[in-house]
Amino acid sequence: MNKFLLYFHTIRHLKLIQVVFRLYYKVFKPRKTGSEIIDFDNIRFPELTILEFAAPSLFKENKVCFLNKGGSVDNSTDWNSSEKDKLWLYNLHYFDDLNSKLSKDSFELQVYWVKKWILENPLVEEGNGWEAYPISLRIVNWIKWLGKHNYHDESILTSLYEQACVLRSRLEYHILGNHLFANAKALIFAGVVFNNSKNDFLKVGISILEKELDEQFLEDGGHFELTPMYHSIMLNDLLDIFQLKKHFSHQMSRKIELIIVKAFAWLSSMTHQDEEIAFFNDATFGIAPRYIELEEYAKCLGLNHFDKPNSKLNYLSNSGYISFKDERHSLIFDVGDVGPDYLPGHAHADTLSLEWSIRGRRVFVNSGISEYGVSDLRQFQRSSKSHNCLVIDGEDSSEVWGGFRVARRAKVDNVSCAESASGFTLKARHDGYSRIYKGLLHSREVTLEGNKLIVTDSLTKKPNKTFVMFYLHPDVSAELLDSHRVKILSGNSEIELSSSGFVSILPSKWFPGFGKDIESRVLKVDFQDTRCITEVSF
Repeated sequence: MNKFLLYFHTIRHLKLIQVVFRLYYKVFKPRKTGSEIIDFDNIRFPELTILEFAAPSLFKENKVCFLNKGGSVDNSTDWNSSEKDKLWLYNLHYFDDLNSKLSKDSFELQVYWVKKWILENPLVEEGNGWEAYPISLRIVNWIKWLGKHNYHDESILTSLYEQACVLRSRLEYHILGNHLFANAKALIFAGVVFNNSKNDFLKVGISILEKELDEQFLEDGGHFELTPMYHSIMLNDLLDIFQLKKHFSHQMSRKIELIIVKAFAWLSSMTHQDEEIAFFNDATFGIAPRYIELEEYAKCLGLNHFDKPNSKLNYLSNSGYISFKDERHSLIFDVGDVGPDYLPGHAHADTLSLEWSIRGRRVFVNSGISEYGVSDLRQFQRSSKSHNCLVIDGEDSSEVWGGFRVARRAKVDNVSCAESASGFTLKARHDGYSRIYKGLLHSREVTLEGNKLIVTDSLTKKPNKTFVMFYLHPDVSAELLDSHRVKILSGNSEIELSSSGFVSILPSKWFPGFGKDIESRVLKVDFQDTRCITEVSF
């Protein structure tokens, strides 16, 4: 019965189109495309500025490195090795290396890898390389790379065209979100290159793009999956597409530009003083370009106006985040729901969690992510207890499970924020634990008053066991003074945390990248009543 309810509360949020296409793709597999004769003489690559931010990943002697894990591709079976994680194999097929840092110095090696892929991944064989998402990223990477080197190779162009045809028949309507957006982007790029073909790549890509711009980008500028990492990826996609604006109507081009401006403002609010993103939902370093890199890229495209928050306190009401920034602090508070009801795959049970930096150094951090898939570690990284959250009976505020699934979800209300002369007061409430204790609501108030940060957690009824987590950045040290007080050192900042609950210091890990973990510590605050006040003096 519990398993049935888990599936029921997960599936009931899906859109009908997702269910229909999941069933359709179970029955119908992609077929080989027709042998259309390609007019190679009339192929023209668009002139593009390319943001080269990724690290090289393809090397000599068939060596590769993705997600900080090495490997080799010695034969055709290695492209789909059962010994490698799905995400690692996906990255193998993306070909981000073609436009990575210093990529211009590796042209001959890159030609070798592209032709190796063509030879060892026959058209529409079963395998990761022929799934729609890897095709989408690879099409864009190949087109950028071919144009950068003005390289016309008929075998590569033929493969590129075939990949676009397969993608056209395998659009990810069963997933939607950033996957469908990537499909549209790839078709637009392919349509610009193969503009004389009988296929309607450009038309279909633009049609999807028009709908998804309105669906996926919120009024406050955020991407609707509510993760700073994917927001950065999507902003990079928007800038790539913006370069092709002469192929759009003026109205469409203007819409893209306005969304880009808002998206920069959102990302600015979700970036700490160290110029790196906050860790809410699926977010970590090394996957998406940083704000400063995206801004420089935009300037190269002639976009010089970037919206900045017009006050220290900024409530991103559509996304559900509150950000405060001044000369000393950066604090971000999650007061939103898990994300789109039909697409919570990148959501965590991090409702009402917060991150806090002081004087450019992170102090309270959410734990981040280091892998995808179904594993105990993935489950932990999505859980409430891996965030700066209140946890009841060891359960999660939203039922995250199965790597990318969410059943019953916490709903947030009573959100308020007010700026004062000496700081701010933020408030919000959620009902995530009411599935365990009927009628139980959790309220959190975060107040900054001069040199004090106060976090007050309140419950409407008393559960069996309640604790609050405060994860410390690895560079932060902590010393227990007594059962209610901890001395914290962060750079030159001396901080004391005191709580009405009982404080303990536990070993932990921080996950700042795929395949990475760093030893750190977490403060666990246990309390037996319905209210806990934690005060941080600095």
